[in-house]
Amino acid sequence: MKSFGVGMVGTGIMGRRMMAALQSHARFRVAGLWDPDAERLQQAVALSGGGHAADSLDALVGDAGVDLVYIASPPAWHLQGVQAATAARRACLCEKPLAHTVAEAEALREIVAASGLPFAVHFPFARSAAANRLVELVRGGELGAIERATL
Repeated sequence: MKSFGVGMVGTGIMGRRMMAALQSHARFRVAGLWDPDAERLQQAVALSGGGHAADSLDALVGDAGVDLVYIASPPAWHLQGVQAATAARRACLCEKPLAHTVAEAEALREIVAASGLPFAVHFPFARSAAANRLVELVRGGELGAIERATL
């Protein structure tokens, strides 16, 4: 059974959550990691189950052992990460929010469309216990008539 090497861009809370999820799946493995915070990067490498620290974003996405790139960096880095991943011909999974501005989101859309590569935005809490419970409350009418919601 083929396994896929994942390059992790960003090793904060979301990157670490994804690393844990990948470690429980036989077809995926953390191949490499990059983060501009050297201390956090080394801590994540120790938790990665065999991934190595890359010297740069370009080194990570260019690594032959990386089949796809997971971008778990802050949104301000998403455009740079997606550009690097698609330039290296790597499929990409990017954390939400995708961008801070409509113009940046449109630029990302154009880059991804031009690449022809698989791409998705990760919504990690869409099926969480809290989200599922909220759906139950709304559908069950326990909250009454909802006139508006703000997050």
